[in-house]
Amino acid sequence: GGEPPPLARIADMGIGNSAFHGTRIDPRHVATVIEKVVKRVAFAENISLAAFASGAIYIAHASGTALCESAEIDALERVFGREALRRIAITGTKRLTGHCMSVGIEDAVAVAGLAAGVFPGTPVDGLDPQFGDLLFHAGGPSERRYVMRLSLGFGSQVVFVVYSRGLLAARAASGPAI
Repeated sequence: GGEPPPLARIADMGIGNSAFHGTRIDPRHVATVIEKVVKRVAFAENISLAAFASGAIYIAHASGTALCESAEIDALERVFGREALRRIAITGTKRLTGHCMSVGIEDAVAVAGLAAGVFPGTPVDGLDPQFGDLLFHAGGPSERRYVMRLSLGFGSQVVFVVYSRGLLAARAASGPAI
């Protein structure tokens, strides 16, 4: 009897739109949205940003364009610093499925990945050399407790969600169960 436990929780999320440019992304604006969310989660969990980074997997927006991917990593580096950024496991689905298909499945990948402890890898062939020191998840098992999911749009439209495995320590009843 009773309800089954949730597969994951939405730990926190943020949205924004700076109307920065018609076709470009402003890494500073994106970083502001990400930083607010991850700081709230880290505070709720009573951990440092570095500890959060070590426990996180990041589903990259990774549209396949050099400008967007560079802006995305720049924003993450502004929030975490390069050393902590190197500890975040990065994955993504757009390089496997294409942009349109991937947008519809990334949240499902986040929730199912946390529930099963398994995440897809992402192909890294043709990746910009500036990302060479980052940790790209090869696919398979992962004990990461948090999934960060970023969605970007022209003009610096931003949606950023952090999913967590299980209950958050300080806000166990606040985030919706999935």
